Amino acid sequence: GGDIMAELVFTHPGSHELVDLEHKRPEVRYVVGVTCILSIVGSGFIILSYLCFPGLRSRARLVLVHISIMDFGAALANFIGVAVNFDHYFLRPDCHYHHRMISQNCTIEPAVRHACVAQAAIAHYFTNGSFIWTICLSFYLYFLIVHNGTERGRYFLYFSHVFCYVMPLFITLWLLLTHKFGYAPYNSTGWCSLIGNNPITGERNIFVFVIGYDFWIVLAFTLVPLLSLTVHCYIKQELEKTSSLFSSERVWTALHSVDYKFLLIPVAFIILRIWSFIGSCLFLYGNVKAKNVPDPVMSILINFEGIGDSGQGFANGILFVLFTKKVREQFLSCFCCRKRGFLTSLRESRRLIAESSSTRKKPHIQYMEKTPTLTPTQSF
Repeated sequence: GGDIMAELVFTHPGSHELVDLEHKRPEVRYVVGVTCILSIVGSGFIILSYLCFPGLRSRARLVLVHISIMDFGAALANFIGVAVNFDHYFLRPDCHYHHRMISQNCTIEPAVRHACVAQAAIAHYFTNGSFIWTICLSFYLYFLIVHNGTERGRYFLYFSHVFCYVMPLFITLWLLLTHKFGYAPYNSTGWCSLIGNNPITGERNIFVFVIGYDFWIVLAFTLVPLLSLTVHCYIKQELEKTSSLFSSERVWTALHSVDYKFLLIPVAFIILRIWSFIGSCLFLYGNVKAKNVPDPVMSILINFEGIGDSGQGFANGILFVLFTKKVREQFLSCFCCRKRGFLTSLRESRRLIAESSSTRKKPHIQYMEKTPTLTPTQSF
């Protein structure tokens, strides 16, 4: 995250405006924080479905698990940034951002600076990893379905495991060693991110954003819809070839059951990730000044960027857990079995308690039966 605000670092002259802006951000942080939690939960369910249910395991599902691991890490890192709220440490009256320069008397504790850089680097690694794994999932489905290549798909997965973990690590280390992670004023949620401008010298390096983030998101925007559309067209052609074997209604029902899953993968990905790319095009490459953008438009951009950068795991959880019948039924059956087992154990414990209490009462009852009843004349 943070591409939308990369150019905004130097568009407002006074630190008092930054401090005033800090008090307008809590609602944005709350929304993004909830989104991070939902994304963590959605990614966790996908990972659990693969670990707990052997019948659901497949190579495509394994790729989805790797995507979920990346989404889990990105959402967790962003949530830590939202919870820590680095605005509190960097947006202070002694920290002026004026004419592309930061005031020299702005002293930030080293621990805060290191935590900021670490949070930004971890979030960036997992975000880029999610992009690359999403592309690899589309390629794997393309090889598997269009070319009917199980062997080719398996070899591609071997390559993907190396490339999808090593390449984001290489990029992150390069950005880390060149000091391209840090705090950006006017970031939407208070977390640290990739910074293309040096706040001390004012030097601007667009190459950092191109290689560090935008190249991979453009690659994903291009390849994921293209490959999904290719798979969609291939499935449609194959169903039309076999239409003579089934009624037309069954063909279109089968086509629809396949279509929505392949179409929703690129659609959900683009809807969530497009906002940070729009910000890059406007403020970084288009040199649009933030003061020239209407406040409602700017509010939409910063809110949707924060949600989109953290919500991929939640969207995948809905798509591949809630909207996938087999996975949904497995979780429901597991929950119902645990619920029935809990109720059964509860009834059994109540029965044992009742039996033990009745056993304790029996000697007293027998004693009362054996004790002779005294008449009034026998009492004294």
